Amino acid sequence: MSVESIALIISVVAIIISLFANQLAKESNKLSIQANELANEANDIYKEELTLTHRPYLWVENFAYLNEDNLSVNEIGTVIFIVINSPAKVVLSEMTYEVISETSKEKKEIARFNPQNGVLYPSEKTQYTSFIGAKEKAEILNYLKNGFGAQRTCYVEYQMLSSNKKFFYKAKWRFNKANYNWELSEVPEAN
Repeated sequence: MSVESIALIISVVAIIISLFANQLAKESNKLSIQANELANEANDIYKEELTLTHRPYLWVENFAYLNEDNLSVNEIGTVIFIVINSPAKVVLSEMTYEVISETSKEKKEIARFNPQNGVLYPSEKTQYTSFIGAKEKAEILNYLKNGFGAQRTCYVEYQMLSSNKKFFYKAKWRFNKANYNWELSEVPEAN
């Protein structure tokens, strides 16, 4: 075999190896791009999960206590604010109590106020309550005795301490005279 033949064989082998290496590089580049896309997707899922598990959730519930017979009694003019996950900065809150005639559908606003502002912390040992005054409570009870129904609406806007993104909770209740309890009259709205 001549030197030229050996050089030709080496050249052909080198070309084949370079073509193979080039194809491997292209495949490696595709895999690298796919891995990068998967990593970005995983990062987005992590951020979303972190937000969902660490952002505050705030809502309003009926306030109740146990009486001497160990029965749960709802306090007609009091609500409790519940916060989970992390502190919530309340930027706007409004509570309205109205009475409505069951026959003429006449409405009368009894109380409208801003029950809660500032930072609320999630804690099993702390309760954030808000209540109407004794005069307003007596007025509602008087209307209830005289053929009226009652409704309560609440709107709360809040945010995380570390972000300006706003969340809200909105609910409406009707007073059930039979069991002396506020019951949700529609599904609460929240984000």
